[in-house]
Amino acid sequence: MKARTNFPGEFSSGWDIEVIREPEELERVRPLWERLQWNPYYDIDWLRFKYEQPWCKETPHVLVMKRNGRPETIVAGEIKPLPIQFQIGYKRWRGPSLKTLFVSRYGVLGENDESLWSTLERYFEDILINEEAESVLLRDFDLNSAVHKLKFSGLPVPCKYKTNIVQEHWYVTGDRGLAGHRKKHKKFWRHYNNYGNRIRRKLGEDPQVLCYRKVNDLNMLLNHTEEISLKTWQRKFGSPGFLYEHVESRYFHFMERQLMQGFILYAKAIPAAFFHGIEYGGKFYGEVMGYDPDYAEEGVGTYLMGRILEEKLSNPDGVHLIDLGVGNSEAKKHLCDVSLAVKDRYLVAPRFKFLVLNTVRVIFLSTHIFMKKKLTDVGLHEKIRSLWRHGLLK
Repeated sequence: MKARTNFPGEFSSGWDIEVIREPEELERVRPLWERLQWNPYYDIDWLRFKYEQPWCKETPHVLVMKRNGRPETIVAGEIKPLPIQFQIGYKRWRGPSLKTLFVSRYGVLGENDESLWSTLERYFEDILINEEAESVLLRDFDLNSAVHKLKFSGLPVPCKYKTNIVQEHWYVTGDRGLAGHRKKHKKFWRHYNNYGNRIRRKLGEDPQVLCYRKVNDLNMLLNHTEEISLKTWQRKFGSPGFLYEHVESRYFHFMERQLMQGFILYAKAIPAAFFHGIEYGGKFYGEVMGYDPDYAEEGVGTYLMGRILEEKLSNPDGVHLIDLGVGNSEAKKHLCDVSLAVKDRYLVAPRFKFLVLNTVRVIFLSTHIFMKKKLTDVGLHEKIRSLWRHGLLK
């Protein structure tokens, strides 16, 4: 039994839903989509490209939201297999994969009010009850948004636990330029200058930072990034590699459109730190970063970030916002101007095995959150996290 594809006149909110499930059908709403799109992750040309690739496991589940018969908002969801996750600290275990309707905050294009989410609440319940999806993941929504006020009263409690990790989404604003950032973040720039001096003393020369922007540079960028990434703490905890077809294909797409930029810092011609991002619509979206732990004392990651900020914030006609993504990071706290508290909403279909899996997931997650709070209360959280990251705690 499939979920309904529209709800004409059913809700007092005044919203109707049209569902697009085939990639080629996205062309029907291209004019609206191009007017509303605001980030590279849900750019229509990127999605059309992605869905045509043999490695792509996602299929579109795009909700065109109409008010009084007129399309106003696009909720660019996808159906994909996602394993249910069990986590305590940096230890993660993968459960079985569920057929998941995935909706990111980045994928909401257009009007975004409580009446819209009231309509979507009923829709998400409907596709779970009727087994078109086994789970729904609403990713990284602002704690104050309508998403976290939804009750999902049509689902039993084990389908809709609210327990999830609260994280910070970090931004650097460019409204005051480089001089304004230097004045506001004196500690970061003091570290930047000190690390620059340390690197020069160790190398006997100025560190070299290259930015790879062209398709011809792609292989070098990915190979040098992989060389660093293999040594990072992120890789130890399951961060994906860079020498896969889907990574190369994605980078190729955005480089061909002159949007992708990959920065690498070299220490005596050896790759030592990387930072990649996409410049899109006057904003720079930081994607991945890492550094060689052999150069940890020289602060190559911090130094590289400073060089990038100098480039991005020095141009008055350049980017007006740097999006550094989600993560509870002390480093980002010292250089960012704005943060947003976000967390997920996760729902499962009302079937016994999914209720059990979700309950076990929440038990693990509650243990993680409790332990983090207790360690923070006694001032040990940062120390334990650092030991765990660097392999001194198993």
